[in-house]
Amino acid sequence: MTRLPATRLAQFVLAGAAIAAIGACSDEPPPAPPQPLAYSHKAHIDAGLECSRCHRGAERAKEAGLSEMRACVTCHRRRIPDHPEIIKLKEFFEIGEPLLWRKVNVMPVEAMVHFDHGSHARAEIECETCHGDVGQMTLARRVINTADMGWCIDCHKEREASIDCLTCHH
Repeated sequence: MTRLPATRLAQFVLAGAAIAAIGACSDEPPPAPPQPLAYSHKAHIDAGLECSRCHRGAERAKEAGLSEMRACVTCHRRRIPDHPEIIKLKEFFEIGEPLLWRKVNVMPVEAMVHFDHGSHARAEIECETCHGDVGQMTLARRVINTADMGWCIDCHKEREASIDCLTCHH
């Protein structure tokens, strides 16, 4: 394993303590954060869409990202255009106001973790492993404690992936 300078090691220890404290607050995942639209993942999965249709970066980039609002509006010109949430979507689009989606799975800054969706996709880790069965969720919510490093280490061990600190903390 690579040796870290004492100051860097101290930062990791302090970050780990902070993360443990955050994770110890509750075993229950928080409720779904408020969103600008009541987007139903279930409805879209039931309609045959794959996660990567809207989260294009999930298979190859660090960030999963979201589709441009134009893609949603284009599709919904034909599909349920009179639904109240679609009407709100079109109003945002027409005035050029961005949809400010709130992240559901947030890695605490103190963790100094550099999570990469692409490397996990290349390792054939299914989205459900970390995100739960989003296809059955009306509103996306966090299902694992992203501040629990132990969960990640257990997953890496099960898959015989590196557990070297610098794999994730760099």
